[in-house]
Amino acid sequence: HHDFNLSPRDDRGSLVGGNFKLYYNLEYRVPIVENMVYGMVFLDSGYAWRMPADVDWGDLAFGYGLGIRLDIPMVGLLGFDYGWSEEVPKGRLHFSIAQTF
Repeated sequence: HHDFNLSPRDDRGSLVGGNFKLYYNLEYRVPIVENMVYGMVFLDSGYAWRMPADVDWGDLAFGYGLGIRLDIPMVGLLGFDYGWSEEVPKGRLHFSIAQTF
């Protein structure tokens, strides 16, 4: 499973978790059904480090993909994305729920 690979490791290579992270998301949405259904493309990048002094821009991991968002009243945005990365070259489906205000 690749979800936890963006973590500092100890001397034995075990994941130890980070206290400082950098993450960004760039996405472009196109309305398919006005105010209800959107298609999108995205690019994500990020990493976690133990301390800010440990930041190395070369550690950043990148992913990209396609998605669809359904704006459901009283629920929020339901998201279905298919994303690829160097770690997951065949891609993987993701699901999300986000409240909108």
